[in-house]
Amino acid sequence: MAHGAPDDSNILKVGEDYRVDDLGELAARLGSITDYRRDGDVYFMEDFSTGLARWVQDPFGIGSAITVQSDKFLSEGAAVRFDLPADVLSYTRIYRYLPISTTGKVGAGFALDVETEISHADILIRYYSTLGCYEGHIRWTWDSQELSYYDHDGNRVVIATHDYFPNGIGLFVHVKLRLDFTSRVYKTLSIDDTTFDLSGIPLYVWATPLGPYYFMSISVGGTDTAIAEAYLDNIIVTRGEV
Repeated sequence: MAHGAPDDSNILKVGEDYRVDDLGELAARLGSITDYRRDGDVYFMEDFSTGLARWVQDPFGIGSAITVQSDKFLSEGAAVRFDLPADVLSYTRIYRYLPISTTGKVGAGFALDVETEISHADILIRYYSTLGCYEGHIRWTWDSQELSYYDHDGNRVVIATHDYFPNGIGLFVHVKLRLDFTSRVYKTLSIDDTTFDLSGIPLYVWATPLGPYYFMSISVGGTDTAIAEAYLDNIIVTRGEV
C-alpha cells in the first residue's frame, strides 16, 4: 500500500526537472514577497497603559482637555483623547524631551483617529545640538485637506491634497516621519500604505544651540464651528533608520 507520492505526481510534466538543494539559492531566485525595509531600532515607545506621566500636557482654550480613555484604542486598552471646544484658537498638545548620546536617522510614528472635524494635526520633531536646532514638521489641514511640510525657512509647502484622516468611523491612521539629523534633511513621510519621498529637503533650522536631546510634539487644533475629538495611540521613535 502506497503511503505517499511525489508532489508533482498528478501534473503532466513538460521538459526536465532540476533540483535546488540550496534554499539560499532558491530564495535568491524567487526574491522577497515584500520589499525589504529596515525601520531601525526602537528608541522610545508609548502605549499610554500607564497614563501620561511621561508627557507634558498642553491644552489651550477653555474646554480643551487631554485624558487617557479606554473607549477607543489600539493596544493595552488605553489611548489619549483630545477634546477641543468650538474655538479655532484652541489646541491640545502633548510633548516630551528625549535624551540622546548620538544622533543620525530617526523615525517617529503614531496612530491618530479623528472622530470629528478638527482644524489641523501636527507632528514636530526637533534635534537640539550644540550647533543649533533642526526641526522636521508635518501638518495636515482639515478644510483644504492639504498635507504639508515646513521647509528650511519655516514656510509651509504642500505635499499632497487628500482626506488622509476620515472622521467618524473609528479609524486609526498610522503616520511615520523619517528624518536624517546628520545631513539635516527630511527622508520620508508614510501615512498608512502611502509613502512620500522627501529625501534631501533641508530641515527648518533654529539658531539656538542647546542639548543634545530630541523634542517630540503631537498636536490637534480645534475649529470655530463644532466641538472636536481625536484619539492618539502607539507612539514609537526609532533610530538607525536606513
